[in-house]
Amino acid sequence: MIDAYIVIAIAIAWCIVATIFDFCIREIPDWLNFSLLAITLFASTVYSIIHSTLLIVASLATLAICVMIAYLAYYARIFGGGDAKLMIALGPLLPFIAISKQAQPKQVLNSIAYSTELFFSNLLLIAAIYGLTAMLVLTIKYKKKIVGLIKQDLKKKQNRIVFIVYLLTAMFGLILSIYYLASINYFEFILSLIIFVLPILLVCVKAVDKCMVKSVSVDKLTEGDVLAERIKLGKKVLKPDWQGLSNSEIKLLKKHKIKKVKIKYGIPFAVVFLLALIVSLKMNIMLKIAELISFV
Repeated sequence: MIDAYIVIAIAIAWCIVATIFDFCIREIPDWLNFSLLAITLFASTVYSIIHSTLLIVASLATLAICVMIAYLAYYARIFGGGDAKLMIALGPLLPFIAISKQAQPKQVLNSIAYSTELFFSNLLLIAAIYGLTAMLVLTIKYKKKIVGLIKQDLKKKQNRIVFIVYLLTAMFGLILSIYYLASINYFEFILSLIIFVLPILLVCVKAVDKCMVKSVSVDKLTEGDVLAERIKLGKKVLKPDWQGLSNSEIKLLKKHKIKKVKIKYGIPFAVVFLLALIVSLKMNIMLKIAELISFV
């Protein structure tokens, strides 16, 4: 059990460093993610040799699950490249969470679903809370610019129709929320509150996305940085692409002596993995909330 805690402690330390990098330079270095993946795979192999070969099977299974979810989140534009790699690096670690809770090595295969569900349910809820808080802070920060962008979007008929649908959905959710709160149906109240908040959040996210742009010197560009606008370089045109700039495109910008470009930046997400990992050692947040609701 001590071995499991040592591996988890190393992963937490790596996640702390990744969080610092993410907040400071808006990037998680590849060497950090790849070294964590190497450590978790090595630890799984050593632990399997000493205790049970089932652990490496479990670690590879959870790694495959994390790879699949990371790729889906990346191509859905939920994660950046560094975030996706960090999730993959944490994949082989998940069975160690079950071991740290005194599960026997031979029972690890039976604990894959438990440890995976535990980590991802906590990750999902923490990500939602973190995302909503970040959106609220950014909305307040850019409130004047956001109001101007919304007014500009509403000049188009198609956008006005979408906005009306969002507004009606939010009003419907608000009415349901008031009704269920008065009826003391807390689970239905939370669902109704989501219906009320989600349309407002979508409008804010779209507007905030346009605000999160900064001018960056070409010399400071790194692979994966996302352009905020088209740049014409002779016959070639660099377009905003969610996969970001390649090294060859950065070299092309330098070759054409472009000094600065506008880059879109996202919300630092590494801290969510850190919090989910720490919380998963102690509890399942969603289960605790469900128990609280049923108790009330």
